[in-house]
Amino acid sequence: MTSNELSSNRLIARALSYVLTVATLGSCLQPLAVYAKDEPAAPTAQTSASQSGDSSDKKSKKKHKSDSAQKSDKNDSSETKDKPETTGKSEKKDKKEKSAKKEKSNKKKTAKHSKSAPSSTGLDQQTLSLINRGEWKAAAERLETIAAARTEIGKPESWLAFAYMFLGKCDPLKELAKKAGISDNPDAPRPDNIHAVEIKAYNEMCQQKLDLADKTLQNIPDTYANDPTVFFALAAVSGKQGKASNAIDYTRQCVDLAPDFAWGYRTIGFLEQRFIKDNKKADEAFARAFEIEPNLKEAAETLIDLRLSNNNFDGALDVAEKALQANPNEASNYYRIAQIFIQQWRLREALDELQSAISIDPNDPRFYRSRASIKRFQGDLSGAIADQTKAVEFGKDKAFELVELANMNLLAGNKTPAIANLQEAFKIDPKNLNTRDKLATLLMSEKRYEDLAALYKQEIAQNPKDAKLHLGYANTLALMDRLDEAVKEFVAASNLDPLDPEPHRSVGSLRIKQRDYSAAAEEFKKALSINPSVSDLVALGYCYALNHDYVEAETALVTSLALQQLTQANTPNAVPTRIQINRSLADLWLTEGRYSDSVVSFEAIYATTKNTSDGPMDNFALSEAKALRDRTASAADALISAYGALNDKQKADNKNAVVATLLKLEKVQNALAIAGDSETDDPNLNLSLAKAARLSKDYSKAEAIASRVVASSKVTAEQKSAAQEELAQIALAQGNIDKADELARKAVESFSKNYEAYETIGRVFMKKNDYKGAIDSALTASKRNPYYANALILLGDAQLASGNTKEASATYRKASELYPGLLEAHKSLLQTLVKLSMKEEARKEEEQIAQMEKQH
Repeated sequence: MTSNELSSNRLIARALSYVLTVATLGSCLQPLAVYAKDEPAAPTAQTSASQSGDSSDKKSKKKHKSDSAQKSDKNDSSETKDKPETTGKSEKKDKKEKSAKKEKSNKKKTAKHSKSAPSSTGLDQQTLSLINRGEWKAAAERLETIAAARTEIGKPESWLAFAYMFLGKCDPLKELAKKAGISDNPDAPRPDNIHAVEIKAYNEMCQQKLDLADKTLQNIPDTYANDPTVFFALAAVSGKQGKASNAIDYTRQCVDLAPDFAWGYRTIGFLEQRFIKDNKKADEAFARAFEIEPNLKEAAETLIDLRLSNNNFDGALDVAEKALQANPNEASNYYRIAQIFIQQWRLREALDELQSAISIDPNDPRFYRSRASIKRFQGDLSGAIADQTKAVEFGKDKAFELVELANMNLLAGNKTPAIANLQEAFKIDPKNLNTRDKLATLLMSEKRYEDLAALYKQEIAQNPKDAKLHLGYANTLALMDRLDEAVKEFVAASNLDPLDPEPHRSVGSLRIKQRDYSAAAEEFKKALSINPSVSDLVALGYCYALNHDYVEAETALVTSLALQQLTQANTPNAVPTRIQINRSLADLWLTEGRYSDSVVSFEAIYATTKNTSDGPMDNFALSEAKALRDRTASAADALISAYGALNDKQKADNKNAVVATLLKLEKVQNALAIAGDSETDDPNLNLSLAKAARLSKDYSKAEAIASRVVASSKVTAEQKSAAQEELAQIALAQGNIDKADELARKAVESFSKNYEAYETIGRVFMKKNDYKGAIDSALTASKRNPYYANALILLGDAQLASGNTKEASATYRKASELYPGLLEAHKSLLQTLVKLSMKEEARKEEEQIAQMEKQH
């Protein structure tokens, strides 16, 4: 039994390599450019001017003018690099002419409608400026003051009505409608005052009565064809109804009448971009709005985004610089320029801009986050972490900022702070699954299983029917060796998701670790019933092999080869590969005792892996199979040489196997040279030492070692059985037949599949001349393992002793064919051939024996 127990080590290692999963920590970091593009929109409130505002403004203007000139030169050079020179000059000339014409036209419009002239909107310059900047709340408050001092209903009241509607303040709008004398009755006649009509329509829009609003604004008298408020009201209702093209047409008529109405151009740009998807026209409209009002942030930001999306960095920078010139004390203006520089990879200049932004507004998290991204890219991780810590301090979305800080700590190798960051982030935002999963992965990689288990337990309490949570918790418990609890969680996961094979696969893995191979096999069969897979078939094969169910093991492995052949076109790199499965089969045959089959398989494998990292191990396995097949001195020497070529870890993993093989060949001194002669904590190696002592006829030493293995509380049932069988062999060698019989039967009680113990019982029967009992024991041993050579020799001996020479000869012949290097089988066969007077065959057998003895 010892040899089978020893060879199981490699099978267990291979089985676990196929069925156990290992969590890995992937990079959670995004490229720098992504962070630059994904920054949140700037806040609308302006920041107060710094003490050095005037001087910094002059310095900034000079600087950005220089930057823009340099950048323009670079872009011009880049754009014309691969084009004929004449074409490039012509295009530049056309572009300049068009730009000049457009600028001249815009100047005329600006001159005609300058801020000193009254606006066609009917608004005073202060109110118009608030509206043009999109500051509708402040505009509404000013219009309320103006309207309170008036008795008539006019344009100021109409604009106030729109402001209420735009801000969603429907109750004040209803009061304004009452003041304008507008009835709540939808059938009431339309007011004669056109601005009262507009107020009525805005009131209906605010109440989502869009059809009524549309009806209210129908058939406006031609006398109001030059009133921009009428067209803006028509544009508003069309926009609310989803008629973007109509809304754009009405708004264009509005701005034609009121060219100083920047918000009107902004509205056109918004509709063109969002609904018509015409970015070119959107750019033109936003550009006109921005030209009128450089402090309209929405126009500036949208223009920059539109131009960056077309890689028009010059155009984007022009807008950003103009916004900065208009308001040099607005921190977000520097921030915009920094974002453009980041996309151009002008990182040093971007840092300068961010520093300017921070100097003006030191409490904006965006500035620190962007600067942290740049520093991280530049390799200044400590600086990046310091800046991102500031972003956490000032950010409103602290969970987001903490995750970013965790990313930077991870990049710097600060895993403990990263875990703390993620834990805090998840505490703030417990519904963020990305944060949870990232935290779980990191805790797993750091082997902080207690924290990970607590995280899973907390999540399961909130989501008790989430199968994946139960599965993750179960895996964590398994890593903590809380196996019974782990199995319960795996079962819970399986019940919640019966179509997931993973819980069964995981329980199977646990059972292999526990050496409960029958239970493991059942779990893998359940996994296969859900989703047939190559890896599960291989794992099932190993479970059978480790349980000494060799026929079932071979069936599972051969089936996995067939399935792998069918699926490899879709998954060419799937594990296990074909060569790994063939290696598994060769290992099985070696364990089973089918040495010739194992040699053929390992020869094919080694021919493929000879020059790879797997080569030394495959050569060792091949040498082991050859040594057991041929049983020659040269084969034993080759095995020792192959073992010597392994690295230290491989030697440690395969020490038991090589020692057991050398003892089977009765190379005791060679075995002890590798194993040493002192007992260890490894019961398998100690059993080999006991066998070595027995073969050396040092029975007292052999008995002492084997007895200590039997008495140990740390051994498995199979190991205990192997030790009891070794004690039986020792007793038999000393002629103590009754003791040998007792110990061999105890070995069978400890582990019923110990076929070597049945062979020992049969030898006891032979000593007692009970040949029928010997034959029965030999057949039982052969049933447990049809390729066990000693069982065949025992059967032949019993048959011969019973006078069945012909049957004995057939049995010996079978043994010699299965194991061509087994000298004992050939000698026994010769004995029967002589008795049967088969002279020619006997002569050939004598010659073969003589040749074999020379090799031994």
